[in-house]
Formats: sequence, structure tokens, C-alpha cells
Amino acid sequence: MKTVKRTADQLKTLLRKKHIEDVFVSECKTGPSPCPRLDAWAMIKSWRHPCAIGYEIKVDRSDFLNDQKWPDYLPFCNEFYFVCPSKLITKEEVGPEIGLIWASDSGTMLYTKKKAARRTVTIPSELYEYLLMARTQIIVDGDYGIPSQRNNEYYREWFETSESNKKLGHEVAHKIQRLVAAQVGDVQKQNKELAAHIDKLAAAERVLKELGINVDQVYVGNLKKTINNVLNGIPENFESAAKNAHDFLGRFLNQVKELRNENSGY
Repeated sequence: MKTVKRTADQLKTLLRKKHIEDVFVSECKTGPSPCPRLDAWAMIKSWRHPCAIGYEIKVDRSDFLNDQKWPDYLPFCNEFYFVCPSKLITKEEVGPEIGLIWASDSGTMLYTKKKAARRTVTIPSELYEYLLMARTQIIVDGDYGIPSQRNNEYYREWFETSESNKKLGHEVAHKIQRLVAAQVGDVQKQNKELAAHIDKLAAAERVLKELGINVDQVYVGNLKKTINNVLNGIPENFESAAKNAHDFLGRFLNQVKELRNENSGY
């Protein structure tokens, strides 16, 4: 499958799907400006084992090599990951506590190349205040109002992902069709070979019946024994005796003919 260059927005969409059951915020500020801004931030919904995860997305090799600001994100998450297209960053290039996630070549899924270490940190309250004030939508009397810019971004990302999934579905369908066609061809070839084999067995059955062996009444295990018994019932000198008898009958017929010719003269 052809590898397609992925955009940061596409990788954010995959992260959003990964955290569909969690709190997920893209372009997450960590407090009032100026402040560090994470490409994405997620919080696992758990009272007993809460975990905040920070993500830095890289789609350009030079951007990763020249980035000096990512350590500023560590105080705001328990786990930190770089997210990139497959093979853009290697696990040896990230710090010992830093995780690495690659996007598949098809762009439809993420897989962890290196697990991030779980660090015990106290998330600054400014981050939660930012989430409440700037990223939480308050609904009054069930009125959702006009879709926000954030919702527009969500639907745009959803549409791009849907188109990518549709393309992948077509490619998978074509591959399945080719596999099925190949298997049907194999089955047809095997059917022809089986039909030829059945014809040979039918011919052998006819020969056995001519020898007086009814295959319908003989067990397969006893068939060889039955054939041997038939063959053993024929004397070894049967062919020689039959030839002598044939010659004798020929001479006898000739003598009869001569006697008829002699008697015809009277």
C-alpha cells in the first residue's frame, strides 16, 4: 500500500479516536498566555488511577530535530509521547522516559513504538482552569446554539478520516476479490482432477465386475484379498493349456473337413 504523507490534523484525529472515552483536548494551553501549548492533552477518566497524557505531534524531521521546547510540557502530564508518521522518529532518539507513537502507513491507526514512563507529577491548577473557562461548552435549557469553531474542526477532521477509511475499504475489497478469484480457480482445477480420478475408478470397477467381483459387496480392506483369490484360481499353465487346446481343435476341424471332402465323392 502506498505511503501517504500525513498532516498534524490527521494525527490529531487519530488521537481523538484513541481517547474517545477520555477527556481529550487538542491545542491545549497550560494556563494564561504566554504559556506552553501541547498539540494534544488527554486525561484518563479514573478516580483511583488518574493519568494525564501529553502529545507532541511531528510530521517533519527537521521540526523534531530543532525542537527545544518539548521539555516544558513535562510538568503538565504523567506521560509524554511524540506522535509521528511511521519511521519519522526512532525510539532511540527520544528520552528514556518519553514514549513514541507511530501512525500506520495507511493512516488509519496508531500503534505504540515505545511506552512512556509513568511519572508522578502534580498537574498545575492553571491547566484545569483553562479547560473549564476556554474549552468547556455550557448548555442552557438544552440549547446547543450555533456550532463553535471547535465543532467545525471536529466535523472537518471526521470527514477527512471517513474519506481515508472509504479509500482503505475499497483497497481491501479489491484485494479480497483477487484472493477469492484465485481460490475459485484452484477449486475448479481440483474439481477437474477429481472428475478424472472418478472416471478411472469407474473403469477399474467395471473390470472388477467382469472378473466376478462385486465391489458393492466387498469391503475395501478385503478387496486385495478377493482379487488375489481370483488370480490364484487360474492355474499357472492356463495359457499353455489353452493354446494346446486351440491347436488340437484346429487339427480336429481340419480332419473333419478332409473326411467330408472324401465322402462327397461317393
